[in-house]
Amino acid sequence: MKLTAPWRTLNYYLNHPLGRRDRLGTLTRIFRWQLGSRLLKAPVAMPFVDGTRLLVRTGMHGATGNLYVGLMEFEDMAFAAHLLRDGDLLVDVGANVGAYSLIAAGRGAKALALEPVPDTYHQLLDNIAVNRYGAMIQARNIGVSSQQGELSFSTQEGSTNHVLLEEGATGNAVRIAADTLDRIADGTAPLMIKIDVEGFETEVLSGAQKLLAQDTLWAVLIELNGLGGRYGFNDADIHSQLLGFGFQPMRYEPFARQLASLETYSKTGNTLYVRPSSAIQQRLQTARPIMWSGGDI
Repeated sequence: MKLTAPWRTLNYYLNHPLGRRDRLGTLTRIFRWQLGSRLLKAPVAMPFVDGTRLLVRTGMHGATGNLYVGLMEFEDMAFAAHLLRDGDLLVDVGANVGAYSLIAAGRGAKALALEPVPDTYHQLLDNIAVNRYGAMIQARNIGVSSQQGELSFSTQEGSTNHVLLEEGATGNAVRIAADTLDRIADGTAPLMIKIDVEGFETEVLSGAQKLLAQDTLWAVLIELNGLGGRYGFNDADIHSQLLGFGFQPMRYEPFARQLASLETYSKTGNTLYVRPSSAIQQRLQTARPIMWSGGDI
């Protein structure tokens, strides 16, 4: 029997690694939100993880996923939470509404959150404000590229807004100042960089050569799903570049708190690149649990 879209969505969340641990709680959160969101017109501050709150409104699929199952991108978000602690820095490129930055701040780390689309940037600021994280998360409304200048961005595609080539710009596009990551994060020593830029990864990395060479950078989380092709880029080249900087593709198992090597990058989602060391594994093993209403992780 072929499932309809709502049933496919429900099935996905009930079989999510956290959803299936608390199926009754997951169902309750889904139905409460589906009912309540039809009555509410304004964003609602919902519990996230480690005492943080996430502003959620109808149509925010990524944010509602975090509401339903705690950590929508379970392995990658749990890695960030188990890795980061007081004094660390996460650079969040393509921060969207700031889920990863909130995770970092909830662990006591700081975050540099970069989001180019103005409406999304203001949602990011709202999430920082509702959590009173102004001292923990520095947000900037800026694009990230291989050089200083401006970029055109789509504005009507939610979490998949992206850089537009000049010939692809429409009336809904917005021009935003852009700079290199090396310049934006100059003088910092991030422990982790998260990059979610819908195919523009090659340009981001081209402008981050100094940061990538820092031995204090332990992990890069990046999405390589073929979207770089629309800009003429090849994900395999990114993979080779990160290998050249000493990173290895890995998968994190949050319940066991173990990293496992991968042969290559994921072609359908995020890939976690880590500089292997015993210090990283020790951090993961000794990190305090992630606090969530569905159970500690």
